[in-house]
Amino acid sequence: MATDGERVYVPTYDGVCRALSVETGETVWRLTGERHKKTPALGEGLVVLGDGEDVVALDAECGTEQWRTALNGHVQTPAVVDDGRAYLITRSERQWCLDATSGEILWQIDIGETIREHPDSTDPLIPLGGGLLDSKPVTDGESLFVGVYEGIVELDAVDGRLVGYHPLDQRVTAPLVIGADGDRRVYGSVSNNGLIEYHLASNTAVQRRSTTVERLNTVPAYADGVFYVTTDVDGIFAVT
Repeated sequence: MATDGERVYVPTYDGVCRALSVETGETVWRLTGERHKKTPALGEGLVVLGDGEDVVALDAECGTEQWRTALNGHVQTPAVVDDGRAYLITRSERQWCLDATSGEILWQIDIGETIREHPDSTDPLIPLGGGLLDSKPVTDGESLFVGVYEGIVELDAVDGRLVGYHPLDQRVTAPLVIGADGDRRVYGSVSNNGLIEYHLASNTAVQRRSTTVERLNTVPAYADGVFYVTTDVDGIFAVT
């Protein structure tokens, strides 16, 4: 779910996206679609989310559809809206960038093919689908980051150009960008039940903490130097 302070937007497994009033909890509007299951993204006065093989933008106040764009693959990750652009990934391993106000496709890139051809890729034949399907793209305004099977892909947020590939020896399930230029760091849940801190400037990774047996399964939430993550067995961890 997502909120803009006035309404809470909740997609459910029955294909319905609802907007609820923060003050009263009453339904402001609802829309039935094919598969409104992913967390919606908010920006430009819109609610942006996947609907089967389409991405759709709704007016945040009334739920009226503003635009709908068909993609050549099922929308697999929640969208991200930043600086007038909407980013999302489809099952075909493609990263898409759309104009958030019109739905026009600005660029698209086959991430799997890009990484397999990169000189830092340890195995050009490794299937990337599992990593891409789990990872929501995130941006710091300049770069777009996607966690893949054995690393982090960094793309230019404006034109989709490959900026870098940061290989790791474990799967990154969901990266999170924190920090300013010169000290940029990506934090993400990784497959060995820990939280990874990746320093982009020096291309070094630090394991922040490893849990016992539970798999971390969400993008870490960050506040006041503390990271909050959930696990597969409904546990919540605070990591400093």
